[in-house]
Amino acid sequence: MKLQKTIVTTLMLSSVGTAFCQSVEELEKKHLASIATPEGKAYESVAAAEFSSDLSFMPKCARRAGVNTGAVTIYYEVTSEGEVGNLYMTPDSVLVECIHTHIISREFTPPPKTWVGKITLTISQ
Repeated sequence: MKLQKTIVTTLMLSSVGTAFCQSVEELEKKHLASIATPEGKAYESVAAAEFSSDLSFMPKCARRAGVNTGAVTIYYEVTSEGEVGNLYMTPDSVLVECIHTHIISREFTPPPKTWVGKITLTISQ
């Protein structure tokens, strides 16, 4: 099983939890606001690198979920303290539940202010 990661840098980089946002459109707006400043745009590279630095859990999560191929889109909030705030992942599945347990406790370099990101993980054999 091969895990290919795609880091989206030109589209929306947003995050969400149930009370955080209700739609992908809102996520796009939050992302665009996050990268609208030079500081936010620079932080995008930092967050993406830190997010993808340890994806060793993914093969185990994919096996547990019985997934051989597919993609998961993860919207994540990084608070001004560098903690993961809200998470929204799609599509909802056993795979997403497993990924959530590994991401929620991550720590990031603190952004200039609360920041929103998007990562798409692609699983293929």
